[in-house]
Amino acid sequence: MIVLLALVLVVIVLGIYQVYVLVRIQRQMTSLYSKLRERSVKEKSAPAAAAIPVPEEMPPDIDVLAGGGGMGRALQALVRKYSLGSITLATTDGLVVATSGGSDAETDAAHYSSALVRGVAPVEKEVTLFSVNYRGSPLVGIIRAQREISRSWMAGIKKDVVRILEAEL
Repeated sequence: MIVLLALVLVVIVLGIYQVYVLVRIQRQMTSLYSKLRERSVKEKSAPAAAAIPVPEEMPPDIDVLAGGGGMGRALQALVRKYSLGSITLATTDGLVVATSGGSDAETDAAHYSSALVRGVAPVEKEVTLFSVNYRGSPLVGIIRAQREISRSWMAGIKKDVVRILEAEL
């Protein structure tokens, strides 16, 4: 009889814990949705800025791995090298692997990772997405820039990202 009561108590505690976890997930999703909606409203009210094409010149000769300091510092050097606003690397399921900084890294990772997987282009003109495979795992790159990124610069960015991943992981 005591064993049966203990079993019932364990089932009740597990049920309560599941409800707790689901409520936390719902709150996080609601928070992310609110942030995305706020950003969308701000973008609709802001005047559209024309993308400034990047000249087909070579980027500055900056070694993104110089000085060490980890993946974050290397991504910041990449941002300087290619005149970007920010760059975030994420898994295809939306988890941030590394970022150069910026307040929207987690939201961007959650939103744009799934967009790239589904083949949907970003609505925001200053966002550019790319994918890179690292050791058989696909990663999503999310770039925020006020400039249009040329193909040659994008190829350079991808090469530098792979170099950073190989050096830091």
